[in-house]
Amino acid sequence: MYYLRQLTVNVFSIHNVKTGEGYFFIYHEGLAKKGSNEVCSFILTYLREEVAINIDELYLYSDNAAGQNKNHSMVCFLMSLVDTGRMSKVVYRLPMRGHSFLPNDRDFGIVKRRLNKVDRYYTVRDVMEIIANANNKFRVRLVKTEEILDFQTWCPTVYKKSPVSEESHVGRKNATKGKREVFAISSYHEFIWKKERKGCVQA
Repeated sequence: MYYLRQLTVNVFSIHNVKTGEGYFFIYHEGLAKKGSNEVCSFILTYLREEVAINIDELYLYSDNAAGQNKNHSMVCFLMSLVDTGRMSKVVYRLPMRGHSFLPNDRDFGIVKRRLNKVDRYYTVRDVMEIIANANNKFRVRLVKTEEILDFQTWCPTVYKKSPVSEESHVGRKNATKGKREVFAISSYHEFIWKKERKGCVQA
């Protein structure tokens, strides 16, 4: 009975709009959590292994989940892609809640219908096989603990956590006094980084 206790199995999906392929990262609750460290690590792994080095513009879309997608760790990670020269431009868009139906949602719908047809599955590898066989354009990767990097600790050592806008910066000429606009991630729905302006994000 002990070995048949249920584990939560987490699935993270990246859908490549250009190729139509779904890339799934799968792991159980004993290997990793469901936070920004995991999301940034999965995107970094995907870029390293699946995206050609000559591609230097990245366009990302995701939902507005603050704990996973819309946070300082993600902003710092994407900024580092431009600052290190891996990308010349990164655009990150987060549609308003209730106003989006992303390709990932379709992928998960296909997976859910396939899982509902199976009476029992006992291991993570069983789930992997079900997802892989749900569509010929699905690829599945089993996550290892050492693949998860600590972006939350790294981020404040490299970038400011609460920068102010250029328009309200104290050292700027003609700065608007008393109207310091702090970088509040939750109020924005689009972020843009460009190589011409390293260390800056347009929101």
